[in-house]
Amino acid sequence: MSEINERKYDQYHNRRSIVFPMLLILLGLFFLLSNMNLIPGDAKTLVFRFWPLLFVLGGLEDLVNRNWVGAVLNVGIGGILILANLGYFPWTAWEMIWRIWPVAIIAIGLNIAFRGQSLIGSLIGVTISILIVGGLLWFGLNSSIVGTGSTESVTYEVQGAKEAQILLNPAIANLQISAASQPDLLFVGEISVAKEEELVKSYDVKSGVGLLKMSSEGTVVFPSRANGSGFPWQIQLNDSIQIDLKVDQGIGEQDLDFTGINLKKFDINLGVGSLELILPSEEIFSGSVECAIGLLIVRVPKDLPIKIKLDTAITAKDYPDNYVLDGDWIYSPGAKDNPAVRTLSVSNPIGSIKIIAQ
Repeated sequence: MSEINERKYDQYHNRRSIVFPMLLILLGLFFLLSNMNLIPGDAKTLVFRFWPLLFVLGGLEDLVNRNWVGAVLNVGIGGILILANLGYFPWTAWEMIWRIWPVAIIAIGLNIAFRGQSLIGSLIGVTISILIVGGLLWFGLNSSIVGTGSTESVTYEVQGAKEAQILLNPAIANLQISAASQPDLLFVGEISVAKEEELVKSYDVKSGVGLLKMSSEGTVVFPSRANGSGFPWQIQLNDSIQIDLKVDQGIGEQDLDFTGINLKKFDINLGVGSLELILPSEEIFSGSVECAIGLLIVRVPKDLPIKIKLDTAITAKDYPDNYVLDGDWIYSPGAKDNPAVRTLSVSNPIGSIKIIAQ
């Protein structure tokens, strides 16, 4: 083996990995400080919020091994994702990843292209990496891919319906639902869609049952920061007719105030984003709520008897002190043996669940 090849062999086998020991140290500190009540919040919530430190650790390892391009990219991206989880951007870290995942392909290409280069080559690679990280930071703060669109007022009369089934399917939206005291109107809304989207809607009444369908179809351009985490869908529903509600949304936010709405059943689904739900207290209902990745908040009226079925994986859970966790079920005071109990299924594989009694 030549001297040059021996030197490369020694350099390869002498590389040090600091990711695993540093990860153990950080996890130990998190749990230790949390158990001693020296930091606010539980350890699981902190781990969920600061998991992008894995990128930073990878960047430190690249720095130790003189992989300058990888160090800049990993530390920069990790820092941006942490800032996203701390609320400095319109999106969470998972929503950022949903948007910027092609950067991983670019990073791999840069690492391959500038690995083992001369000082000038390394400086070029580092400069490109800094520009990429700076561009991502600017994008997060200003949302450079601005989604323009149109807003449409939508109103449907009851038309003799005694009950209604409502199906909503927005792609990327900031969905808001509340009650309206307008006996002749089933649905009142201001719906915004992207420029290349089309709002598809229909309403039909058969045998006293109204079926309302509304969806956005077409190409969705990511909305600007002015639009929050999606194009606004501001909807009011009739507060006297019994309603079965189903929502299937891809990305964005949901602010659902079911107070006063006569809901018999509801099925709410959100792919990535944040979902806040205020449960009704007037009617006995059964419902399901799913936020695959993100934050899920359920506000329960005070003294409402309810049992909540949990479906979680990598999830931080927070619920009132007087609620009881029994396996995968959470019970409000007195709900376990109450025949008039409401039932709610909550699914959040990756993220955080907060149950608040108010």
